[in-house]
Amino acid sequence: MDYGWVPSGGTYVAKRQDGSVRESSVATIKKFEINPVISKDEFEIDFPPGTDVLDQRKAAKLRHYIVQPDGSAGIFPKGATYREASGLDP
Repeated sequence: MDYGWVPSGGTYVAKRQDGSVRESSVATIKKFEINPVISKDEFEIDFPPGTDVLDQRKAAKLRHYIVQPDGSAGIFPKGATYREASGLDP
């Protein structure tokens, strides 16, 4: 099946204001698939305790939380520090 033009790789260059290179990388595409079947489970992520999560899946309902030691989503109170919200530091 002909998919038309497909890139073989690319180059990324970030420069400082003075024009000098800050960082760069080169990538080569060795294998690709177009529209593969992907299980919904591939998109379910179990974050470890202490992970700072900014959930933007629903634009109207932004959620910011820290995964608690028991795996629950501890809401990040406004003005709280990471240590206070994480529940990891008694």
